[in-house]
Amino acid sequence: MVVSFYYGILHAAFILCLYLIFIWGIEDLLVDIFYWTRQIYRRLFVYTKYPRLTVEDLYKKEEQWIAIMVPAWQEAGVIGKMLETTIKHLDYDRYVIFCGTYVNDPETSREVDLISEKCQKVVKATVAHPGPTNKADCLNFVVREIHSYEVQHGISFSGYVLHDSEDIVHPLELKLFNYLLPRKDMMQIPVTALVRSWKDFVACTYLDEFSEWHLKDLLVRERLTKGIPSAGVGTCFSRRAISFLKQKNGGSPFPTDSLTEDYAVGLTLAEAGMGGIILYFPIAVRGKKGIRRTRKLFVSVSEYFPDTFWTAVRQKSRWILGIALQGAKTFGWRGDIFDKFFLYRDRKGLFTSFVNFLANILFINYMLLFVGLRLNFLPSYNYAIPRTLLIFNIFFLANRLLHRALFVFLLYGWKQSLLSIPRIFVVNFINFCATLRALKLFGEHLLSGKPLVWDKTQHVYPTDEQLATYRRRLGDILLQWKVLREEDLRAALQEQRESNKLLGEILMKHRLIDEDTLFKALSEQLGLPLVSPHEINVAAIADVLPKKLCADYLVFPASIEKDGTLRVAVTRAVAQECLNEIKKHWTGPLKFCLMKESDMLNILGDLAHMEMSNQN
Repeated sequence: MVVSFYYGILHAAFILCLYLIFIWGIEDLLVDIFYWTRQIYRRLFVYTKYPRLTVEDLYKKEEQWIAIMVPAWQEAGVIGKMLETTIKHLDYDRYVIFCGTYVNDPETSREVDLISEKCQKVVKATVAHPGPTNKADCLNFVVREIHSYEVQHGISFSGYVLHDSEDIVHPLELKLFNYLLPRKDMMQIPVTALVRSWKDFVACTYLDEFSEWHLKDLLVRERLTKGIPSAGVGTCFSRRAISFLKQKNGGSPFPTDSLTEDYAVGLTLAEAGMGGIILYFPIAVRGKKGIRRTRKLFVSVSEYFPDTFWTAVRQKSRWILGIALQGAKTFGWRGDIFDKFFLYRDRKGLFTSFVNFLANILFINYMLLFVGLRLNFLPSYNYAIPRTLLIFNIFFLANRLLHRALFVFLLYGWKQSLLSIPRIFVVNFINFCATLRALKLFGEHLLSGKPLVWDKTQHVYPTDEQLATYRRRLGDILLQWKVLREEDLRAALQEQRESNKLLGEILMKHRLIDEDTLFKALSEQLGLPLVSPHEINVAAIADVLPKKLCADYLVFPASIEKDGTLRVAVTRAVAQECLNEIKKHWTGPLKFCLMKESDMLNILGDLAHMEMSNQN
């Protein structure tokens, strides 16, 4: 009797999942078909007629003033590093970073003050009342500070860019936004997740979801609807858009009654005919080790996402609260059929998370049932399975997994692509728990009337070595300095692809730049100070590292600081192999500086000559 009841419940749940997954599989397939149809059409009829936008085109456009808005609550651990890195690597002059802090968060305020004292491009905007409130409230104070700054300095910002305190801002981001301002009122660049390790299945679920969402789904949404929602980071609003939002919301552009103000603002602008666009600007195609293994590098914003289960649940529950629950309450079902379709896709996660979790449970149950039947532990299972529906669902599942793996491959390579398939079970469980938590919080909010506040997520920021992937290109720096012509750079890059030589070596061979210029540019690119041989006491420090190591990798010990840090002079970016060799001979902390190759060769040559003299 118990077994029969169990079989009945199992079969009913199975049939329910089959029909729901069938419906959702059809709509996913329609989105996929539209995406690929559009891609084929553009490759055949658009890209062949119109030239693609180039980096050189971005540099030709005169810079406009752009404000970067960074709301911060309890971000003392990352905000300083983020600001320093952004200032160092951002390839733009006319910008100011406005950081929103709270009166009861002195640690974050102090970090911002330390940077603003050193750099006038950072301005602190203090929220007058204690936190946490929400990001929208913080951003509204930031916008007020921006307008005060404009009055004080007699300038006018053309763009307002959203970022978080853990973001890695791409060096060319503002150049790209500047090129399209003021023609576009809202622009969104892709958001990519940084990879810690392949074993971090929780953190890597973000790269799985974001790859497909930002490379495919947002593009389809942009083409079929009036606009796209903002991702909250890497979004640029025009001055016209901010003015409209202020007027609509009584002087405050961002709605404080939403936990996902970025989503709400995107839909509001779309309704007003100022819908956003997603920008795809590939700058390189390569396979390279680093914080992420990528084939195609876009101008994008990157960050570390949560790597623990409950942290991910808390963050995703906030997204579900704001998008699915508050979004449905605020926006209803506005717009035409396509707008309604994507609003439905925004909100269906409330149901798909439960169904996907149930499907995983059913899968385990049927595996155990199969084993039990084969071993004659259980009585026969006589329920009919709709085979045609099952075949369609298997096809839809395969299609989903294939697309997920494909877009992960485009950004992160084949290893992460393969791992995205088993990670689907982790994604489903996280989303299930996040949905339960979101429904609980929303229910408590409705019953008590208490506002929903900023649910803090702890953040981390990459190390200097990890940030190497995001540094400006050497050619871009030389173009900006106007010491190299575009046509000469293109010719040198072509020769580099054919010869596999370093770009600097090629430029010097053809006398396009001299060594001094090259190493000044490398110093800016790598963020390493230049050091002269006259600053090094060669005789006193020569024995710190083996001479063979120095000769093989063109490195040399420059000095030992009071805290025991060894400064090592290098002639190029430090490869991991070289770093490993140095660490074999120096176990203390390391710091690097840059030396011209000719100077390095002179030092090593003098050392070799001294050794020969001593032997004689």
